[in-house]
Amino acid sequence: MARTSLISLALTLLFGGTALAQSVGIQLFQPPPNQLRISDLWRVQVQNLTREPVEIFLRGIVTEERDGEVVNAESRVFTLQPGGKVLTGRELEPIEVISSNSKYRGIVTRTGTVPSGDYEICVYAVDAATGEILGEDCLEHTVERLSPPLLIAPTDESTLADPLPIFTWTPPVPAPSGGARLLYRLRIAEVLGRQSPFDALRSNPPFFEQQNIRTPTFQFPGRARPFIDGRRYAWRITAYENGVAIGESEVWSFRRNRLNLQIELAEADAEQKITAVGLLGLKGDRVIAGSGSSGMLADAPAKSSGGKGFAAAGSLTSGGGKKTLDAQAWTWGNNEYYVLGTGPLPAVARAKPTTVTELDHIRDLALGAEHALAIDIAGNVASWGNNDYGQLGTGSFTKKNRPAWIPGLSGALEVAAGNYHSVALRNNGTVWSWGYNRSGELGRGSEDDDTPGQVNLSSVVAISAGNGHTLALKSDGTVWAWGTNRYGQVDPSIDAVPIVTRPRQVEGLSKVTAISAGGTFSMALLEDGTIRTWGSDRSGQLGSGTAEPGATLINKMILGTIRMPEGSDGKEGPKRFRSTSSGSSGGTTAGGGAMSVVKEMELGMVLINVSGIVKVSGLTNITAIDAGGAHALALRSDSTIWSWGNNYWGQLGTGDRDFRSGPARLIGIDKATGIAAGGVHSLGVASTRTLYSWGSNAHLQLGMSSLPPSEESEEGEEFSMEPVVVPQL
Repeated sequence: MARTSLISLALTLLFGGTALAQSVGIQLFQPPPNQLRISDLWRVQVQNLTREPVEIFLRGIVTEERDGEVVNAESRVFTLQPGGKVLTGRELEPIEVISSNSKYRGIVTRTGTVPSGDYEICVYAVDAATGEILGEDCLEHTVERLSPPLLIAPTDESTLADPLPIFTWTPPVPAPSGGARLLYRLRIAEVLGRQSPFDALRSNPPFFEQQNIRTPTFQFPGRARPFIDGRRYAWRITAYENGVAIGESEVWSFRRNRLNLQIELAEADAEQKITAVGLLGLKGDRVIAGSGSSGMLADAPAKSSGGKGFAAAGSLTSGGGKKTLDAQAWTWGNNEYYVLGTGPLPAVARAKPTTVTELDHIRDLALGAEHALAIDIAGNVASWGNNDYGQLGTGSFTKKNRPAWIPGLSGALEVAAGNYHSVALRNNGTVWSWGYNRSGELGRGSEDDDTPGQVNLSSVVAISAGNGHTLALKSDGTVWAWGTNRYGQVDPSIDAVPIVTRPRQVEGLSKVTAISAGGTFSMALLEDGTIRTWGSDRSGQLGSGTAEPGATLINKMILGTIRMPEGSDGKEGPKRFRSTSSGSSGGTTAGGGAMSVVKEMELGMVLINVSGIVKVSGLTNITAIDAGGAHALALRSDSTIWSWGNNYWGQLGTGDRDFRSGPARLIGIDKATGIAAGGVHSLGVASTRTLYSWGSNAHLQLGMSSLPPSEESEEGEEFSMEPVVVPQL
């Protein structure tokens, strides 16, 4: 009998104790791959298996295989009702840290995560009254940390004058493989009282939050709540792969102070101005130069730039191996007609390179005189800027201060922007044009057109647009041209006419691999690495080495008919109008447009260069070309840049202002990968992806508000005669 009682007591203690120990079920949630945050310790599901409420707290312990215990912490006491409940860290606060490993403490404080290692996470449900463990769960988790996003700007504890700062960071390394989609979240919180920046982001509601950012740069939007002067803000970037967080940056802070800009300028004046070379250089992969504006496409990782240029003339053909970018577009310089694409501000110009937020997956960018174009990686075309002649292609004449997608135009590979006209090359080898056509630059024999129309040309692999003429390169290596021919930039033959309204083959050219249309001249790169030029040579821009401006030109006065707005004498600048159908002598357009009449008048002189197509002297092994307003650039296979032509503003980068009729080597960039020639300025990219600029800075197109004092002309116009680094401010 006694023995039976002892056995019964033992069974009661055994099974009764087990029942008590399992009165609370607990299950940990697996943390995200390669990541372990402190908050993951408290992401649990608990279940009260009894019929009565129980007072408990949770104890969490994390150990690492080599270093032992990392942290031991306990939650507050709470009442767990019968049934199940999913808990989070916020519900369990305040959390008391019983002990922690000093090796990990600093890392966790800065980043909220642990370093690489093999971890065991255990969470225990503890009876608050007796200290007895009522339930537990453990899991193993390996963290092989990627390099998290590294913050670049605004720098930590900086003071910002710009109300719309640009946030930049580096992607996680290595980048996701396969078809993984990498997105970022920017979170900003105001730092209150004695909070640390990390505590502010953890505890305070977001001051601003932007999710699904596609590139590692983001400009704070003007529509968002503005930062308050004197306040301090914390920010952090989280990277997501296919919707799962894979890394968080450190937490940095900045303070807003609009007076800081005035203080910095005063200090700069006192120190004789800081030189751009001493600043962190802007990084990019392809540069684009317009008549008074500049642009850049920044891809990751770095890729070689074939060079783009004045009116966005392509310097490498699509068939010639030009790299396809998936890039973010940046712009700076003249914004009088909204060419920068960043909204109505600034009203005149902006020196600071700024991202065009709508353009974050871009393969090509073109800057014209008053408008701009871009292509995304899907082949859609966006346009913005002035639209007096329908050059935006949107079916109206309404200007746009931000990019708008052109309806019905898809599959584009390349775009080119002239003074007032636009051209696109599609993936089927066809060319489409729209905008101003008073000089035949659309190549369709039509009037101005505010929607894209097809040019009668096929098998095209590259396009380029100048002031008022257009070039196309076919897959057979021949060049075709149309538009204004006042200087023989379209047809350099002795029988040329001033306006060519349909594509015409440029005779004498074959085996061409790249083309570029300048202001009033044209360039072609041959497969043997030599260059051919034709058109105006008034500034030596043909590069023959023997130019005597005006001496080799023949004046031809041409008579003909032209359709003009009624009341116009033909002497004023371009006017927007639409005519009636061919054969009509006047009246309104079908759409109620302006009156027009047909007049016979002098169409003007054709200034024909008797030399026709000339060879640029002394240059071989050229890999890229770009034609500017009246100067030209070439990139050699040895990574040197060569320039010739007009040099009034130092746009040749030779350290002087001497015009050159033959090529001269540019100083200051030894290992160049890209070039761009604008109206009166130039851009280059070094092998380090650092951007350089030189020439006129009248519209801040060099990317800085002021240049070193030695670079200021007698007229008070700023320019640089040699390359300077475009600063990343």
